[in-house]
Amino acid sequence: MSDRPVPRLSLGRGQRAKRAGEGSTLSVKARTPHPKIRRRIFDLSQGRGEGRFFRTDQRGAALVEFTHVLPLLLLLAAGLSEFGLMLHQQQIITKSVRDAARYAARSPIVASICPLNAQAEWPTIVTDSQNLALSGNLSGTPLLISSWNNFSMVTVSYADMNIPGLLSTCGGNGIPVITVTASAPYAGVGFLGFLGLASFNLTAAHSEMWTGL
Repeated sequence: MSDRPVPRLSLGRGQRAKRAGEGSTLSVKARTPHPKIRRRIFDLSQGRGEGRFFRTDQRGAALVEFTHVLPLLLLLAAGLSEFGLMLHQQQIITKSVRDAARYAARSPIVASICPLNAQAEWPTIVTDSQNLALSGNLSGTPLLISSWNNFSMVTVSYADMNIPGLLSTCGGNGIPVITVTASAPYAGVGFLGFLGLASFNLTAAHSEMWTGL
């Protein structure tokens, strides 16, 4: 009889686990749920539903806040646009009447006798000054402001003023002064009408002493 040792058979993984578990209790350690999951399970068990999560969820809050602020931003932008356009048109009218008054004050009159508005050149001076105010040139087109389109909105007046220390340039007792006055309805973007506000006129005036140069 041979004395060689009998070879041992190796057990598989499943057999080893089964043999190791014989006569012992297999313990399984459960994983602890995430705190948010546990809180949700607790809320659902208490019958609170989804209301609590809806109150505490901050997703989309920026969009809701923006929808509340957007109308105010639009009103502010429209108001600034209206105000800026009004200042722009006022600046145009102010510069136009200044240029028209300077042009009239330097228009030559042959007789150079006061009063100037009684001379033959006066009607031409008035018409040219009105065209210059409305359009920036003597032809009268194109208009600087669409709502400023009538000669009646520009007046050219003459007066002899007594100014101590100054000699008359037309041989009279006073200083010949030409004044150009303009009034134009404001042509806005419609924001005033949206607010229920009435339209208004933009006015400007400028005076120059006639020199006839």
